[in-house]
Amino acid sequence: MGHMVGKDLYRELGGKIDNLSVRVPWTESFYEVLKELYSDDDADLIIKMPYGFSTIERIAFIGGFLKLPPVKKSLMGDKPRSRFLKAMRKGGHI
Repeated sequence: MGHMVGKDLYRELGGKIDNLSVRVPWTESFYEVLKELYSDDDADLIIKMPYGFSTIERIAFIGGFLKLPPVKKSLMGDKPRSRFLKAMRKGGHI
């Protein structure tokens, strides 16, 4: 049973790779390569990563967030998150 769950995970990873600029059809050999290269946790992480490139605005926003003091970073919790993010996107301060 666990083997099938893992195989489904790697099939999903293979599908993600197949949708990139270089196509890779699903085969048993491709599964074996993925299994050798990626742990289950690594495969799961890659599947969750977004496709494509980030915009300059997104990169600048993340860079700005990383420079914030810990207190302001803590405002990224559940409730204040949307208000905080809106203010940061507008270049405002809290």
